[in-house]
Amino acid sequence: MRGINYDDVKIDPRQRVQFNGEIKRLTQLVCDQYSLADKFSAKIAISNQLPLIYFLLDKELKDKKILDLGCGSNTPTIEFNESSLRKYEPWLCRALLYLQAEPIGIDFGNLEDELFEHYQGELSLPNSLAQIPDQSIDLINMSSVIGSRHSSNHGIYIDTLMGNLQKQAQRVLKPNGIFLSTN
Repeated sequence: MRGINYDDVKIDPRQRVQFNGEIKRLTQLVCDQYSLADKFSAKIAISNQLPLIYFLLDKELKDKKILDLGCGSNTPTIEFNESSLRKYEPWLCRALLYLQAEPIGIDFGNLEDELFEHYQGELSLPNSLAQIPDQSIDLINMSSVIGSRHSSNHGIYIDTLMGNLQKQAQRVLKPNGIFLSTN
């Protein structure tokens, strides 16, 4: 298992520029499917995470199993104002599906009616990834769990969360799989 922090990944600016056109096209496709006129929320989620995942998987996403922990949900799990509600939807998993990856999303909130494989669950529990088969995942993305409103409001301690998830990540990741996190 290769543990990689988001801040440690450096992408050549030329590669990022090359990928920006694809991100714009992809953001528009996702927004059109979900009738989202204001695509700001989707663009932020997709453009902040997707280039790193694309780069770490050697620009090949087709058929890659990507587990997105704290992927976002269709309904708020806590109070939101109307303008921030769409920000917490599973935009990355939706975009990965368009790129022919095999995204799997896990979130505390509701993911009903999503087209990608998904599970509702509490990531701080010791067996929160029990439904994921051994050595089946190419990359685990955990960009929105630590410091999220949910983890802060429910007294989830970062050390406990990371300890539980790292143990489970070793089990579910393929050999040379990547655990990409913000911590």
